[in-house]
Amino acid sequence: MFGNSVTPASWSDIWLNEGFAHYAEWVWAEASGHRSAHDQALDAYAELSGSKQKLVIGDPGPKKMFDDRVYVRGALTLHALRMSVGDQTFFTILQRWTAQNRCGNVTTAEFLALASEVSGRAIEPMLHDWLFEKKLPALP
Repeated sequence: MFGNSVTPASWSDIWLNEGFAHYAEWVWAEASGHRSAHDQALDAYAELSGSKQKLVIGDPGPKKMFDDRVYVRGALTLHALRMSVGDQTFFTILQRWTAQNRCGNVTTAEFLALASEVSGRAIEPMLHDWLFEKKLPALP
């Protein structure tokens, strides 16, 4: 859906596409009565924490934009947001994001601004390390 409906404005925002797609798989599995998104996130986190973190998903560069870590860490970024703001607020953010940006181009800054508006708190400081630092932050 995101590649066809909500498209990154530049390649540096690729996590918005791939992270959302990957996280949607976890949410679908959870809603279908399979493993929870949280359990899948814990497994993904354990796997990532055992590998070198030489990638900034908020701007991975042309050679690494489709690196598996963009997908997985992007999904973990969304899960960290969900854990921090709660399910109701998180899914309201996603619904507004897709409704407001359908058939449009988006940026990471726009996502952070919308998440801040919906949650009533500054989201960029909370997600900064997930998006713009190489070191893997702790899950909330």
